[in-house]
Amino acid sequence: AEKLQSQNNMLQMVLKHQLLIEELMRENEKLCQILIEELKVPPSKLQSSFSGSKSPCSECFVCRRKQRKR
Repeated sequence: AEKLQSQNNMLQMVLKHQLLIEELMRENEKLCQILIEELKVPPSKLQSSFSGSKSPCSECFVCRRKQRKR
């Protein structure tokens, strides 16, 4: 029973973190839109600097989850 409670707590924490990440992603998209549309920052300036040839999208949680579902 103790192990089950521990697993439940861990799953609740993971879900909470996932919701926070999704909220931050939405906020980031809004901020990028403001930078581009209102402050006229070129989109190329907003691209994150990931090392190697991998695109940022191949590394993000959402895309990795979608790839696993395929």
